[in-house]
Amino acid sequence: MFDKVICPYCFTKFWPQSIAFRCQRRTCSNFNEPDTALLRFYGKVPDDNIKGHIIAPRLRITTPQSGKCDVCSGESHTMVCPQCHNSLPRQLVEGGGRIIAIVGARNSGKSNFITVLIDQLQRQAHLLGDIGVLAIDYPNSDKLSTTRRYNAYRTQLYDKGECIEATATLDELTRVPLIYKLSQKGRKPTFLVLYDTAGENFANIIGKSYVADGTAENADVKFLQAADAIIYLLDTFTIEAVHDKLAGKMQLAPIGPANPRYDDILGKLIQYFDEELPKPDRNRLKRTPIAFAFSKFDAVLDDPDLSRALPNMNKESDSEYLDGNGVDISTLDAQSDIIDAALSQIWHENNFLQNVKQFFENYHFFGFSALGGVPDRNNRVAGGRPRPYRVLDPLVWVLSRLNYRFKLK
Repeated sequence: MFDKVICPYCFTKFWPQSIAFRCQRRTCSNFNEPDTALLRFYGKVPDDNIKGHIIAPRLRITTPQSGKCDVCSGESHTMVCPQCHNSLPRQLVEGGGRIIAIVGARNSGKSNFITVLIDQLQRQAHLLGDIGVLAIDYPNSDKLSTTRRYNAYRTQLYDKGECIEATATLDELTRVPLIYKLSQKGRKPTFLVLYDTAGENFANIIGKSYVADGTAENADVKFLQAADAIIYLLDTFTIEAVHDKLAGKMQLAPIGPANPRYDDILGKLIQYFDEELPKPDRNRLKRTPIAFAFSKFDAVLDDPDLSRALPNMNKESDSEYLDGNGVDISTLDAQSDIIDAALSQIWHENNFLQNVKQFFENYHFFGFSALGGVPDRNNRVAGGRPRPYRVLDPLVWVLSRLNYRFKLK
């Protein structure tokens, strides 16, 4: 029995038997033909090296290993989405891998988080239970390559000690995810699909944006609908009680239109899901594991007054499994309960909590720091290099909900 494939670019679902291919033989007379679907998706050709005639899907019983070009009769093994024509990892098509979406609101530090998360994952995944991590690069495109783009982020953050600037709203590369395959023997692969999407792109939820199947639906929202699990980043500094305490000494911008509350976009998302989604899609989303991860938690833990709301949490107590002795999910449960209690009893964020609890059935709360300290006024990393705190926790929890086998404590 086949499962439908979800394209990690346009999020269209299709049967693997209907996969398309791209003929990349330069001798093919249609090698330079315009790809209208790719043009429609990006607005322009994202890389001049992405060329070749599209071999249209044909009616098949099994997933094809290759496609025969109807123009030059050459064989192609380059799989592409039948809707948007972006190249797809073969194992995602053949193996029915799952997708974890990582997104965030404005100013939540997505770019820094993504960079540190991948660095930590590549260094520490073996401690979790023989998990392999592999970058999935876009064929024939250095510009869209996961490896090249990540290395540029890492060089800026780790080698130069410079924080990564907020993503531009209209940056065309926000349509191209970084994709990493997590593999474990005996399990379907999981694909981390990391969209460094500007928070503003989620703000206009009802706005019309291109989706490959032609529906008038917000593409960033469809990304969340398609995911098997979600890590949603939130800016701790826009919790009002935290902001009021830290604003003076950290010169934080006032909470307002240019610096909205952490739950502003989430509220619009929930309203959209309630009003616009068919009931089966809404129910599936309710059950999807979602980790609400509060960024910049180091500043909260460093403040004597704010840290009192978080007993048993301190920067010296990093994720317990990093000692190599195994994962104890109950410690992540305890961390979530502590943050839940702080939000409700100390910081009085009960409206946020009620919205989460009434819509989502499978959620946890996390506090993390990608940098481990407050950047200086020149936006340089404190101490010159990231000192991450509990960055892997949200991912470990969602993997546990997807039945990954960990080395247990």
